[in-house]
Amino acid sequence: MMLLVNRSNICNRPRRPNQRRDGTSRQAFLLLAVLLVVSVVTLSALSLSERMYLANEETQLIGKQAQAQLAADSGIDAVRLFLARDKTTRQENGGVWDNPSFFQAANIVSDLDVNKVCNFSILAPQLDETGAYAGLRFGLQNESARLHLNALVIIDKALSSQGASAQAGAASSMIGLNSNIP
Repeated sequence: MMLLVNRSNICNRPRRPNQRRDGTSRQAFLLLAVLLVVSVVTLSALSLSERMYLANEETQLIGKQAQAQLAADSGIDAVRLFLARDKTTRQENGGVWDNPSFFQAANIVSDLDVNKVCNFSILAPQLDETGAYAGLRFGLQNESARLHLNALVIIDKALSSQGASAQAGAASSMIGLNSNIP
């Protein structure tokens, strides 16, 4: 005995909106599509938030760098104003050699938050009696007393090209000394 099934009755049933002709459902496909869209939107939002965080960090660092540069410029201007005073006033205010009251942690920006306070200090090497390095001090150093190495090359060339009699006059005139000084 054989059972005959009329397939036309199966196909003529009313279909649900998410069902295909062969009777399979599209719900799984829609679920995967929604999952894909949600994951793409989530990843783009994460990328945007990470980019915003890095931009904020960059802005903070640029601001701190600008504040440090302005603090250094303020220190330079404070030293200029200190050196513009006459010698007796400078000595009364502590002098230029070792003066921590003026050159140590001079406040530029005061704030209750210690992370926002801005100071400058002027440091120079501390030398002992033999001229050896003995630490740091808060003050200035006479840089003009140092030997200018570029001037030595020019003086050496001039002395080797001139005769022995003119050597003393040429050397003194190159470094800015008057050759008529007895």
